[in-house]
Amino acid sequence: MKDKNLMIKFCFIYFLAYGIIALGYTQYVPYLSSIGYNPMERGILISSYAITTIAFQLIFGILSDKYKTVKKLCIIAVLAFSIFTYLFYSLETKMFLLHMILISMSAGLANLNFGYFDNWLFTFGEKAREQFSFIRAFGSIGWAVASIFIAKLLDLFAYKGLGLIIVLLTIIMLGLMFLIAEGSKANEKKTEKITVMDIRELLSNKKYILTIVILFLVYCANNSNATTIIDKMLELGATNAEIGYKWTIPGLVEIPVYIYGSFFLRKFGPYKLLSISAFTIMLQFIFFGISNSLYSMILLSGFQIITGPMMMLASRILIFEFSSEKLKSTGLLLALSIYSGVSAFIMPSIGGTITNYFNVNTTIFIVAVTAGVGFILSLVLNCMEHRS
Repeated sequence: MKDKNLMIKFCFIYFLAYGIIALGYTQYVPYLSSIGYNPMERGILISSYAITTIAFQLIFGILSDKYKTVKKLCIIAVLAFSIFTYLFYSLETKMFLLHMILISMSAGLANLNFGYFDNWLFTFGEKAREQFSFIRAFGSIGWAVASIFIAKLLDLFAYKGLGLIIVLLTIIMLGLMFLIAEGSKANEKKTEKITVMDIRELLSNKKYILTIVILFLVYCANNSNATTIIDKMLELGATNAEIGYKWTIPGLVEIPVYIYGSFFLRKFGPYKLLSISAFTIMLQFIFFGISNSLYSMILLSGFQIITGPMMMLASRILIFEFSSEKLKSTGLLLALSIYSGVSAFIMPSIGGTITNYFNVNTTIFIVAVTAGVGFILSLVLNCMEHRS
């Protein structure tokens, strides 16, 4: 990235974006619990955003490739997230259908934004992609800082006030976003039409499909981190502050990995990083299952030093590599819609139901097995790469 000012602006944007998302995203389960929803009801509500996640990833990906713009659509997604999140936290009585609509929009847009900012950054060329892990570290810093202050903000302003803070911070971030150019897509012609054959060609890539399957299985565990693990912490009597610590530690420990991400990519490559991440998240959930104290549950979140940044770096690089030049945005966001969206759809509802009828530890061990299957398949992907 030749322009250092551009890199600095993106660092600030990632800091704000992840901080804003953390304020809303990490409090879905505690908020729903506070107004009286049981684990099964919470699971169904959380699952609802998978549909919008899939839809948004597909729609925004296709629109980006068709109209050669990421920035404008990113602004729309960011603004919409803040509005729907504010409305969600403003509804302080049990209204199941309305809560489902609002959380599906809020969380669906949050999941879109996780990948869409990366997509925008990638449009600035190879140099920008080389700086990606460093810039992404500021997202982790933003997430950690927001997580530290969540409990205090809730004590001072309650959930409705938290929603308003999200809106105000979003306005500040939008000001920064307007200062940055569109990226390489703005210089491309809009005449290239995406056809069914293009999508079919993308889906015929065996490595692309296998990578999505692996990420889907691993993301089943990742999504459970925000639902089933929180359920266990609530059973153990966790406060808002302790849940905040659970989210703060991952944000802090992953910062050095993102800063030195290019080193890890050069040393291990994306294939090995994916395998390491899948194995580590399996191990993490085994420990979650046998843990019986809040202190150890919070400390186990430190596994994020491997499960978060390494997996994210590997997934972005591999998906980008396996997508054709014509479908870079579509390839990335289609993959995200499947492994992030579908896993988000099935895990909260299935996990909540298993927890409701059995116990939370049963759910956790099932998730560990799921991640283990992902690890085995990642070894298969590694073998495919060595043979090719």
